[in-house]
Amino acid sequence: MRLFIATDLPDSLIPTIADVQHRLCSGAKSARWVRPESMHLTLKFLGETAKDRVETVDEQLRQVRAQPFKVKVSGVGFFPSARVPRVFWMGIESRAFRELAEQVDKQTMKLGFPPEKRPFRPHLTLARSRREHRLEPALVEESSQFSGREFATFTTDRFGMYQSIQTPDGAAYERMFEYPLVRNRLGRTTAEQRSDYRTQ
Repeated sequence: MRLFIATDLPDSLIPTIADVQHRLCSGAKSARWVRPESMHLTLKFLGETAKDRVETVDEQLRQVRAQPFKVKVSGVGFFPSARVPRVFWMGIESRAFRELAEQVDKQTMKLGFPPEKRPFRPHLTLARSRREHRLEPALVEESSQFSGREFATFTTDRFGMYQSIQTPDGAAYERMFEYPLVRNRLGRTTAEQRSDYRTQ
């Protein structure tokens, strides 16, 4: 099972992402555009995981302690750089999101999953280059109109464990477990609720 940990996007953000992609798609014929409705904010990619380990991962993730937080979607850019553009992304600004990712990383490390080696840079992938090609210079130039744009601000109050399933139409994502971030009367928070998923 191919698993990852992520948060969902609000439905109100989907048309905004689609509009940005639509305005720029003519300048990047070699790009593989990501469908906005399938996007998530990834906290950690677990990769191929044995089915009998899923329950254990779920139990470990329920140890995460965090609180609902604001996320700002702002600007665009390229990985690894605008000079060598292979991934086109929309920026995410949230210190709390980074802290949540660190907690998820620590909890999964206890189960033997490798720690993240690169600095965590939250983002939404809008497009990828095909194979080893670079994205067109025209896309880099045209995307500058969005470089300082603030697209949205929303509150994240949960995260989840997802399974990536390959289909003839591309990857499909199934949320297996959900972990709401809930503040109690003492000001503490917890992520405890799980879905009805069973690994039978």
